[in-house]
Amino acid sequence: MNILLAGVGGQGIVSLGHVILQSAMKAGLGAKGAETHGLSQRGGSVVFHARVGDFLGPLIAKGQADALLSLEVAETIRYLDFLRKDGIAIMSTRTISPNILIQIGKKYPQLEEIYQEVSAKASNVYVVPTEPMALKIGAPKAENLILLGVLLKVRPFVDYEIVEEVIAQRWPRAKEANLQALKAGYEYPDDSQGKDLAEILSEKASTP
Repeated sequence: MNILLAGVGGQGIVSLGHVILQSAMKAGLGAKGAETHGLSQRGGSVVFHARVGDFLGPLIAKGQADALLSLEVAETIRYLDFLRKDGIAIMSTRTISPNILIQIGKKYPQLEEIYQEVSAKASNVYVVPTEPMALKIGAPKAENLILLGVLLKVRPFVDYEIVEEVIAQRWPRAKEANLQALKAGYEYPDDSQGKDLAEILSEKASTP
């Protein structure tokens, strides 16, 4: 399974990639990965290629990702070409406007527009209000694990319990909060059934 993770610096993209690879290896599966990023410490684009299974190289070619997980709205579009025709997109409603847009006075693209573009490419799109979900459970730094939970529900690559073990070992001090974030993501596809995009966006708007 080819999983492409996208976001900006500081969102835990690389950490999430290593959780996926460690979980795969713990399950006895092949695992290869690679990260590419620009000025990640300054909010630049970060992408992690996670490959679970028997693959020769660590990089995912365009059109070959089975799943695209994006922690920032615009980054979903940036890496949409990597998604295969029957691939799934799991995108956060989190928006982080690049400094360049602010400097030149351009507006950030509307989520509705991005959703339409992603929907035209992906077989299934899951829009997840990770920020309010993470704040609600008291784990503001665990938005990445919420998206991982969604992936485990809709396109599992290892057993859920294995991922729990890896997370608990990796962050023992934040074990409970991180596991709650994973669970919240895992339950989200069922909890969000019947909700339209407007309802999801209203949850984002209600973030304190």
